[in-house]
Amino acid sequence: NDEDDFEVVIAVPNGAELLDGIKNKAVDVVILDLNMPVLDGREALKVLVKDYRETKIIIVSMYYGHGYIEKYMKLGAHGYLSKDCAPLNLTRAIRDVYHDGHFIHKLCTTKLISELIDEGFITPPNASASLSEIEIEIAQLICQKKSTDEIAGVLGLSVEEIENHEQRAMKKLGIQSRAGIMIYALKNEIYVHANKQLRD
Repeated sequence: NDEDDFEVVIAVPNGAELLDGIKNKAVDVVILDLNMPVLDGREALKVLVKDYRETKIIIVSMYYGHGYIEKYMKLGAHGYLSKDCAPLNLTRAIRDVYHDGHFIHKLCTTKLISELIDEGFITPPNASASLSEIEIEIAQLICQKKSTDEIAGVLGLSVEEIENHEQRAMKKLGIQSRAGIMIYALKNEIYVHANKQLRD
């Protein structure tokens, strides 16, 4: 609630109360623990994915690692975080899933993201958008998990210039996160995950 653009509408101790409370509340994003009494997050996730398709789900769990992220995102979660993550990562994840549909954690490989796209778990942004040559280069480097500072060094541009190019690309694609740029690049084969080769 300290965030100006957030409002906590339900806070409950277990999955049963969550599913009961969400019936009468408009909830955009659910932060879900896997381990809860009465009805755990694993079972609650199944119901949320089936009956509340417009609600985005971020799992926050002590069980953490690429295998868990892959498993639960393929079950329908829109993001996955460790319980000991920094508050900034949580607020960023909430905004990413609200605006762009998914939060792509640094442990998500490009192979996993491509699989999630191919299997329909991730919907890519505007496929008809056309990125400039410099925006494509930046998209390729984002797929390599490079930070804005690192991209600036690789391309010999200032951080401000890279940020401006990223913002222009996001505007074209109708998204608000760098993850959306990565998803677009993978969907349109601007970056090919299988052998890490960049398209000419």
